[in-house]
Amino acid sequence: MNAVVPIPERSRWVTGRSHLRCDLIWPDERVAVEYDSTLCHTGAERIAEDAARKDALEALGFTVVTATWKQVENYQEYNRFAKALAKHLGTRARPVCSEYPARQLALRRELLG
Repeated sequence: MNAVVPIPERSRWVTGRSHLRCDLIWPDERVAVEYDSTLCHTGAERIAEDAARKDALEALGFTVVTATWKQVENYQEYNRFAKALAKHLGTRARPVCSEYPARQLALRRELLG
């Protein structure tokens, strides 16, 4: 979480920066997740900054997957997002026990209130 992605000097033209920070990253798979909350990612300037960061990550060879509050808050949307992310990672999201759905809902209630 919040991992630093160093930008090689030959690629700094993309952002003018030496590194970027990703919300979640799988460096070996070249997949990054950016969470665009409604609190911190609204307004023209912030949207432009987010787009530039995503473009830079893609120029470095990363697949960037964006999560929104709706996808986190809504159980069905969250599961769709998890399946799409798993596909980008070359795996499947598989429950390992029969109580998985109940445990997942309980954890969501605890985390999201």
